[in-house]
Amino acid sequence: MDAPSEPLTSLPLVQGNYPFALSDDERRMTGDEWAWRFLRLNPCYRRDYELLQEQPTLLRELRRRHPSRWKEDATFDQIKELDVRYFSLNASVLGPPCKWPDVAPVPLGRYLASHPEIELDKLTIRDFDSVLLYGIADWFDPSSPTLKELKEGQSWFFSLVEPILSVGDNLFMEPNSSWAISPRGNKVSVGYEGDVKRKEAEHFYGQIKRINERGETVLSFGRLIDQPPQRIFAKYNQQGELIDSLDMKYEPPLKTAGFANRSEMAFAVALDGAVRSQLRVNQDMAQRFQHLLIEKDSLSVQPSAPVGCEPLIFRPNRAVATPFAKIRTDLAGLEKEPASVRQNWYIALIDVAYPLAAQFNTVEKLLLDQQQRLRKAGTLAYPVRARAGRAGKGDFWLKRALCFVELQCKLPSKRKNTQLGADRIAKAVYVYDKDDEYHTCVWGETGWEQAPGTGAGSTEVFKEALRLGKDLAESKYAFLIGMSASDIARDA
Repeated sequence: MDAPSEPLTSLPLVQGNYPFALSDDERRMTGDEWAWRFLRLNPCYRRDYELLQEQPTLLRELRRRHPSRWKEDATFDQIKELDVRYFSLNASVLGPPCKWPDVAPVPLGRYLASHPEIELDKLTIRDFDSVLLYGIADWFDPSSPTLKELKEGQSWFFSLVEPILSVGDNLFMEPNSSWAISPRGNKVSVGYEGDVKRKEAEHFYGQIKRINERGETVLSFGRLIDQPPQRIFAKYNQQGELIDSLDMKYEPPLKTAGFANRSEMAFAVALDGAVRSQLRVNQDMAQRFQHLLIEKDSLSVQPSAPVGCEPLIFRPNRAVATPFAKIRTDLAGLEKEPASVRQNWYIALIDVAYPLAAQFNTVEKLLLDQQQRLRKAGTLAYPVRARAGRAGKGDFWLKRALCFVELQCKLPSKRKNTQLGADRIAKAVYVYDKDDEYHTCVWGETGWEQAPGTGAGSTEVFKEALRLGKDLAESKYAFLIGMSASDIARDA
């Protein structure tokens, strides 16, 4: 086996008894940096990236045609030769399930022949939406172990912690997005900038009723602030002359329907991700909203909430969630394609008229308890953390999981994802053998005699790390998004 020109692992192994200990630079890696290193190994992501680079011009042309005709003309024979993952059925990517370590190409025609139950009229050309499918702002080359650096507070995975919210103040306006240019040249959202703002009344539009010179009612659409005063009371004498009246000017509603108070705020949290990271962003938004009400409406924050006024959490499909139409609409938009990293949503309701810290502590406890229940029920596949030592001491569970998956991907094809492959990697990493060529590939030509040599039980360590690494690469990297380096060290 020839030694590869590139290292087999993106993070170098450490000579000695702790091959997966962190270097000083690795100890400063954030959750987003760890998440990308796992996502880039995801076989579906790698295959989708390849298909996007190779997307034929024919598909781009077909997108502009009537959706029912491109399956009927002469080009359909050409289309059947394209990879099945270029298409979707019932909003799901078409094709066999992704299996490690690679996704094999399958022509659409062959797949349709083996699945005669598929109705062609439901077949559509797929959108390659990296945000919906993987939670990342654009498609990045999986051969790169790192992402383009952003400003502090910005994230290529911002969509996984971006607040999905609604407030009781009908004039509230969310802050502006921060934008960055991806390596593919696309302008994408990577965070928020500035403070929240208030809409002006003239931004409200609707039906305007006027009376013309003939006394006829004329309806039009425009700014409601331009609507003439409406007569709500009139008194006439016996001769039919108006002697008293009361006209009322249109006033835009101040409170959003569904909220008991203008100071209430509802927001969505996905239990398939890091709860604390999402709450951190939503608490920042709540503070901005609170400051806006203090400044504009002289809101006086009470020292504590009255008895019985507590934060609530509930699922979006429960009756209590019905009034929160904006959040439910936003969540429905995320379900147009099966988002691989966000499925278990909850809505939390708080009131910024009371201290935020205590309310968010309560929400965090409620959501973490529910997350634990979902995990135990098998609904939520929370990754089991193999605590083999803290970030600054001994082997680190994330690095070990990452390196084992990378090593597994570099095995000869016949040994990938097999017991023989597991034994092979464990032997190469842990057991000193100067005649083992793969051992030399893993450790390099110099210093490899300092390999740990743990002996018995090494394969079990490998299998656990590989299972965890695959979980993190497939979708559970979402639990890392938004975590600081200190968060990860604490969670070790």
